[in-house]
Amino acid sequence: PDCCQLAVACSEHEVEVWGVAGQPSDESWPSPLVLEHGHGEWPELIWSSDSSVLGTWLSPQRRPRVALRRQGGEEDSVVRLWKTRPEMGDRLELNHGRSSTLRGLRWAQDTRLLATWCRWDARSGREADSDNLVWIWLVPDTAFVGSNKLVHTKLQHDTAQVCNLEWCSRDLQLASICSRGKLRLWRVQVEQGCVSADLACELDHGLLKPDATIDTFHMMWSPDGLHLVT
Repeated sequence: PDCCQLAVACSEHEVEVWGVAGQPSDESWPSPLVLEHGHGEWPELIWSSDSSVLGTWLSPQRRPRVALRRQGGEEDSVVRLWKTRPEMGDRLELNHGRSSTLRGLRWAQDTRLLATWCRWDARSGREADSDNLVWIWLVPDTAFVGSNKLVHTKLQHDTAQVCNLEWCSRDLQLASICSRGKLRLWRVQVEQGCVSADLACELDHGLLKPDATIDTFHMMWSPDGLHLVT
């Protein structure tokens, strides 16, 4: 986001991070930082809003080819994080469990907070025990250590699959929406190294029949954080 680093997924195993700030166009850039992501496929890349943390994960579109080459579903549920400044640390893994398939993730403006959501894929043959969960992870703001156990909390969304998440830019409010058209607003707090969330309100679009679902709902907060469009 600050245009000072450029991350490139170069292969099924590596990401290169180039420091590009202040480099004249006619000079060679310094050697990149090479990170081993190990997903077995070209991953999606995501930066925190302050550009200090880089994350990799496999989107649903990437997984069919991976599934042909391996057994098990661990990579379906893993996010890998690196802190690229002020100093490099170990790689951290956010593992949602083998019965979960990661569907998406969102950084908050407070870059200590990363929200993820998962879904069960019927083709996997696994139990649908995480369809309705939102995970909020508290990411260390110091150099990562491999032994770190990331603090997280789970938010329940009844019995419907979570379709989307969006953080408010104004404060620590997280909006989640499920496949039955119910929207929930959560107030997230970070205190003394712990993260928690309270349900502020629930809205129902009222568009669906009792047993109907929609696979995708889109949401967008207004820039001032006062309105939410679905």
